[in-house]
Amino acid sequence: MEYALKALLRFAGTVYYQPRLNQWMDYRISGQTELQLNLSKHFSLEQKTTWIFDETGFIGIPGKTTG
Repeated sequence: MEYALKALLRFAGTVYYQPRLNQWMDYRISGQTELQLNLSKHFSLEQKTTWIFDETGFIGIPGKTTG
């Protein structure tokens, strides 16, 4: 998904859902969003966020992470 407002503001996002085929209650969701604000022709601010959720997780690794 991507949305632009007259080349001033841009928003894009993607979400993935990945179930375990033999256990539908064990799944993983991940996503990425991006927001860009064009302040001038040569300068812009950009914010990117990535997140992951794993229902069961791994030993020693938390189920939720962000980056």
